[in-house]
Amino acid sequence: MVRRKRNMNKTPIIIGTIVVVIALAIAGFTIVTGRDLTFIEKAIRDTGQFFSKIVSPRPNQEEQKKIRSQIEEEHEAYIRELEEQLAALKELNELEYTLNSYSRINATVISRNMNFWHDDIIIDKGRTSGVDKNMPVVVNGRLIGIVTSVSNFTSTIRLLSSSELTASVSVKIESDDGYAFGLLTGYDSRTNTYIVEGLGGNNRIEEGALVTTTGLGDRFPSGIIVGRVDKVTSDNFDLARILMVSTDIDINNLRFVTILNREAPHNWK
Repeated sequence: MVRRKRNMNKTPIIIGTIVVVIALAIAGFTIVTGRDLTFIEKAIRDTGQFFSKIVSPRPNQEEQKKIRSQIEEEHEAYIRELEEQLAALKELNELEYTLNSYSRINATVISRNMNFWHDDIIIDKGRTSGVDKNMPVVVNGRLIGIVTSVSNFTSTIRLLSSSELTASVSVKIESDDGYAFGLLTGYDSRTNTYIVEGLGGNNRIEEGALVTTTGLGDRFPSGIIVGRVDKVTSDNFDLARILMVSTDIDINNLRFVTILNREAPHNWK
């Protein structure tokens, strides 16, 4: 009886082995001939696959640990990728939300003083159109200045390239560790670039990093693009960093501008 029981215990294994061999033979024959399997052949192959999984050796504890480690690494990499994408989307959303939080007043440049070309422009919209002092002005979402005086039908805009305005603009620059903060201190008309100084911290700043307003001082909303880092240099004593920030807006050829109405309902802080 004992011997019979042992033989019965071995029977499924023997049958499974036979089925696997037959399935492999059918698979090999099919690959050679390229024909489709019959219903019976498919059933035998599927049964063989089932038994092969049963009789195949299971991974030991070390192999299981290695597999789990690989899965965890892949999961962590996937999470990091999602976090980076989320951060990029938040940055983009911040820029869009900033502009969408304001009503927009489009205007045409009607006058410019030849002697103070990089200081002021005059536009054809004024108080009757809802324009008021200290409203930020943009072109294609890029900051170019601020409204300094208003009449009923015209307004004067102080440009960001003016020496009287740059020193009061606080900006933040993308870096390898969040943001670096600084101040616009000048404008180079030869290269159409802004100068940023007073950088705090030792954040590594790459060329091409985005430069936007910080919102500090409640003069300009946060997140409006100023430009991108064109060059990173240092002062004469090699102690402080200086950034040259390029803008894709041609300051010398301004024809149309957009005023952002601060009186519009918004929730930005």
